[in-house]
Amino acid sequence: MKAFGGLFLGTVMLGVALSAAVARDGRMACVDITSAGGPISHIFVSTGAAASDYAITVDGKPVEHLATDESPCEAIPNDVWFSLHGHPDTAHVCVSVQESGPADLRVSARVNNECITGRTSLVSIERVD
Repeated sequence: MKAFGGLFLGTVMLGVALSAAVARDGRMACVDITSAGGPISHIFVSTGAAASDYAITVDGKPVEHLATDESPCEAIPNDVWFSLHGHPDTAHVCVSVQESGPADLRVSARVNNECITGRTSLVSIERVD
């Protein structure tokens, strides 16, 4: 059983090391979403990658379920989307994509039942360096 515990710990540590490497080598990009027009209910992400290649965090917490089925904003192209719990008015979204990195990252949101891309008078979606 000790061997299994050591293997598990080694696997977890390897995962942490890989995550740090992804962040350091430019394979992660972050976007700040701010809303003065209502709660943010959904986030949509597109880079042209497969859903299994994404690792996404919101305010530092990993997104556990990425949907690929019918989106609540059909007009917004996306590879994956997810609901935000608690419907906040701000979200710091970080995206990493296995192998290629998020070069053509496009992040959109659904705010107060409206589908938003970019910037409006009430919502801002801006990439953070």
